[in-house]
Order: sequence, then C-alpha cells, then structure tokens
Amino acid sequence: MYSDLTHIVCPVCGKSTFLQNFAPENMASNLYVQYARGLGRGKGFTHYSESILHSPEYRQVRERLAARIITVLGLLAETGTISNEQIIQGLGLNDVIEAPLADLETKNEQQADKISELERQKAESEAALAQSVEEKKEIEDELSRAEIEVGSMLRHAGLSSRDYRGLTAKLEALNDVSRSAVPRID
Repeated sequence: MYSDLTHIVCPVCGKSTFLQNFAPENMASNLYVQYARGLGRGKGFTHYSESILHSPEYRQVRERLAARIITVLGLLAETGTISNEQIIQGLGLNDVIEAPLADLETKNEQQADKISELERQKAESEAALAQSVEEKKEIEDELSRAEIEVGSMLRHAGLSSRDYRGLTAKLEALNDVSRSAVPRID
C-alpha cells in the first residue's frame, strides 16, 4: 500500500504507529487524557479516560494542539495535498468568511448606487448651469439691445448718451424729456 515502510509518525504528537493500524478516521472526535493506576505488584493497571474538550485546566494543552494542527494543515496545503478551500469547508468556516464578503458586496452596491445618484445630480446641475448661462447671455443681449435703442432715442431727443451712466439714468433722462415735451392739460 505505502511501500515497504512499516510505521508512521503522527505529525501532531510524534507517536509512532504501525501503518496497518493507522486509521485516524476511526478515532473519536474528542480530546481525552488517560489516568493509569497500578493495581498492585504484578496485578496490572487500570485506565481511566476523561474528555478535556471543555476543561479549563487543560486549555493550554488544547491551544498547543490547535497550533500544531494549524501548522500541519498549512504544510498539507503548501504541498497541494489539501486546498485552503477544503480546510475552510472542513472547519465549517464558510459562513465566517462568506458573511463579511456578503457585507462588503452590499456596501459596494450601496456605494455604487450612491455614486450613480451623485453622477446623476452632477449631470442635472451641469445642465441647469448651462441653461442659466444661456439665459444670462440672452438677458445680457436684451439689455445690450435696449441700451442701444435708448441711446438712439436719446440722440433723437438731442441728448448724448455719454452724459448718462447706465440704462436707468438714460431712461430717466428720456422720461424727463418726454414730460417736458408733452403740454400739460389742467
């Protein structure tokens, strides 16, 4: 099966066992410590096993075991024996990884929506600004035409438009001229 080698050394604990007896898949999914007590001279031993999975006094043992298992999994992933995805699935960490990714996707979608809304608002603002600039130009053109017409009217009335500053002053001068030219009826 594996060549002519007869033993395997556990990469976690270092215990050597016969290859033909090596069946980690048959082991219980628990952590045990064993107590051995002698029954007296020549009478053998009695063994007692206890789970340390939740025992506070064995926390350091569990941490050391976990660190070593992580190292072994890293080694197996490095050599291509197992993929990181298989490790994540085997440890049941899909939800731990996928939930933050889903949150990031949601946030990205919200930011994309916000950016789209801001771009739409920018386009509307630019269009409104362009319309305002066009309206301002039209008003300035109308004011310029009105000033030319008022200047022409001032010349017809015998006044010089250079003597008056601004359209309002010119219009007042025209009003004064028109009041004085129309006879009053009492």
